[in-house]
Amino acid sequence: MNIIIIGGNSGARLCFDIAIELGFKKIYFFENYTNSWGDIDEKVLNFIKSIEDLKDFLTYDYFIATGDNETRSIHFNKFSEIFKKPPINLIHPKTTVSNYVKIGYGNLICPGVIINNNTFIGNGNIINTSTVVEHDNIIGNFSQLSPNSTLCGYVTIEDYVFVGAGSVIIPNVTIPNHCLVGAGSVVLKSPKTNDKIVGVPAKSIKHSK
Repeated sequence: MNIIIIGGNSGARLCFDIAIELGFKKIYFFENYTNSWGDIDEKVLNFIKSIEDLKDFLTYDYFIATGDNETRSIHFNKFSEIFKKPPINLIHPKTTVSNYVKIGYGNLICPGVIINNNTFIGNGNIINTSTVVEHDNIIGNFSQLSPNSTLCGYVTIEDYVFVGAGSVIIPNVTIPNHCLVGAGSVVLKSPKTNDKIVGVPAKSIKHSK
């Protein structure tokens, strides 16, 4: 099992850890935003330096490790065309994912995450450490749930959403495209597209018309 981790800095390191846990034997890095990998330099000397060199590895699995939602989307589309296949999911072994969850491609699911039944997850999302995604949720594409956030049942997260650490979103709420939910917020009602909401209960602090 071989994998190429594309983009990212700290995210690429996290993906490296998960890839090791999943049993990948050869791990390559491409377009990562760091000059030094510290104590893993001696363990991993597999850096791909150019797009031309990348073409020798197109049979490998790959993953987009970029943290920014928009950039991750661009890389997802670009490298799906290059590899002629979508990126794999990286799901840490220490997660709890119901057998009745549908998951797309290129999702990062970190340690301690719980995802319950009848939930749909699209493409290119980051679900961070110890997040709880209860039953009957929908998570769209290229969104990010920060550590210890909670989606109660029947929540919809649309595309390019950022949910801050420790946030709670109650049932039957939709977080529309390009919204930002501040850390520690409790969301009781659906905001508008492009809103930034913070607080307990969460209120809008900026709305782009």
